[in-house]
Amino acid sequence: MNSEHHQAAQRFREVNGTAGLEQTLDRAVQALYRAEIPHIVTGGYASQEYGCLWYTDNIDLIVPDIARANAVLRGSGFLPHTSSQTIVVDPETGFEVRLFAGGSIPDQDEGGVD
Repeated sequence: MNSEHHQAAQRFREVNGTAGLEQTLDRAVQALYRAEIPHIVTGGYASQEYGCLWYTDNIDLIVPDIARANAVLRGSGFLPHTSSQTIVVDPETGFEVRLFAGGSIPDQDEGGVD
């Protein structure tokens, strides 16, 4: 990650009131990591980190199994969204984590990716 872009993104989020997104991302990524769920950060937050500073108030994650990721995040304290099975809410910041299907989990019998 380019630290200049990261610093600019942090300043941008502080100015527009979304600094808590980083905390939400950290909590979500740690929960998915502990559960060994592969994930990719995408959407507005990822774009901010690459230097495209446009407003976003959520975290977008691509995961291979939305239902499993949702259950793991809820088990880690995130709240279910009132109208979507693909969104959870961070009770500490109020920001949403939106889950999108993609990728796959390497077959453990094959020893992972060649």
